[in-house]
Amino acid sequence: MNKINKIKIIYSLTFFIFLILFYHLSDILTPFFLGILIAYLLNPFVDWLEEKNITRSLGTFFILLLFFLIILTFSLLIIPILLSQIVNFFNEFPEIIKEFNLQIKLLKNFIRNKVNFLNFDEFVGNISPNMTKPISNFLNNLITSSFALFSLISLILITPLV
Repeated sequence: MNKINKIKIIYSLTFFIFLILFYHLSDILTPFFLGILIAYLLNPFVDWLEEKNITRSLGTFFILLLFFLIILTFSLLIIPILLSQIVNFFNEFPEIIKEFNLQIKLLKNFIRNKVNFLNFDEFVGNISPNMTKPISNFLNNLITSSFALFSLISLILITPLV
């Protein structure tokens, strides 16, 4: 094995080790990366205020204050809408399930009329329990996404303090 191939293998292994390390440390590193991103995006505004003879610390304070006010305003506008939609979804969910069951019954009758299965009821009976898993997966994903949204909002609010 020549020297170039050994170097490629070492670099590849190092790269994969760092990928695995970043994957496992992503919960810890995310606030820092977001803080760096926010600082990078807000820095031109602080530079502009500094050109207008405002000290950097005072400019940073005003820019962060404006940033938090924008985030707060955005949150106060979005969260009530999001909560009302979630409440409406859970209120209408039983009706959606009833409509879904009705459509399944109609499909079942249509298939029964078009195709003659010897054990059609057994076939449909095997399908019905399998429908609960996708629905429960959907609700689980919905709850997980809600936690992720909450985590993102708290991250945006806490990151500049780190």
